Amino acid sequence: MVNWEKLKNPDGPFTPFVPNSPTDIEFWHKVTRFESMVSKKYLFASDDCRDLKTVQGIMKMYLLGGACNIFYEVGDFGGLVGFTNIKEGDKATMIVKVWSKRVFTKDNVRSFMELARTYVDEFKLRRLSMDTAHRKFARLDETAGMTIEGVMKKDFKWGGRYYDRYLLALYGEG
Repeated sequence: MVNWEKLKNPDGPFTPFVPNSPTDIEFWHKVTRFESMVSKKYLFASDDCRDLKTVQGIMKMYLLGGACNIFYEVGDFGGLVGFTNIKEGDKATMIVKVWSKRVFTKDNVRSFMELARTYVDEFKLRRLSMDTAHRKFARLDETAGMTIEGVMKKDFKWGGRYYDRYLLALYGEG
């Protein structure tokens, strides 16, 4: 049985990223700011997914779609971390987008991994996967406990240049 209270109040710099009401203007302003950042920030999204309409469609699917997707604001809107397509007893995907250097600390990296482990344990996942085109982040995630499963060579195009995409996973008992 999933402990929803534990997920609503995780340790670390995380606050559930949900509107307080259907007309929560501040929340929807944050969504708009995030959509803009995803389309412009270095290595946040590949060239084929960076146009604003595509980003808006993806966010709409994550926030309003039928799958089990849970997001957290990191710090004072210095980043977002999400767990998407959660299938209890099976798998889920973790998304981490951090744009504030104040949020990117060793303690917070440990907090990200603790939160990831909490999701693996609470949902009895056999695997939690993520990917990144940022080699430094992939190595940091590996140091924190994730396994680099592979590298997709020149799979991620940003600004006309190709980057490798690192595939990572955290395994559970499920």
